[in-house]
Amino acid sequence: MTRLVGAAPPARSGTWTDRTAFSGMDPIDQPPGPVRADQIAMLRDCAERVKMARDLLGVFADRYEAFPAHLGLVAARELARIRVMLDRYDASDPTAGLPAGSFASANAQREYQGLSAVGAASRADALRVIAGLAVALIAVLERAAPEIAAPDVRNLCAHLTLAARGQLRAAQAWSGR
Repeated sequence: MTRLVGAAPPARSGTWTDRTAFSGMDPIDQPPGPVRADQIAMLRDCAERVKMARDLLGVFADRYEAFPAHLGLVAARELARIRVMLDRYDASDPTAGLPAGSFASANAQREYQGLSAVGAASRADALRVIAGLAVALIAVLERAAPEIAAPDVRNLCAHLTLAARGQLRAAQAWSGR
């Protein structure tokens, strides 16, 4: 089977594969468990952060000829997983139905606009914005991880952390180009 470079990997039943061929159980296939209100709030925050990264990656990929646009595919996949998890726990999704660049909270909207302006200055600045978003997401996930008992949420957080670390490494690698 031929795949285009940067294309999403083929879908597999019950597993996922990232660009480095790491494969494992999909977080949404894990059993649910007890989830506290603060953990739902963390998932909602993650949804906004991942949507912000996805939207900015799209803007920056359109602006700069050489940019790691494939990261947008990863962010879209992770946002879809977060949305499934929010739905599983009957929690509202703060990103549902919003077009690119739009956010329900005024703080997230201001942050997006500020980061978009910073990234508009240069490709290097855009890469720093993407790296900064990854670092912030990792911090949120690492703070929450020790308290998460639900296997599906714990696994999702692990996958989100891996994806954010990959985003950070990619942004750093592209900074040297």
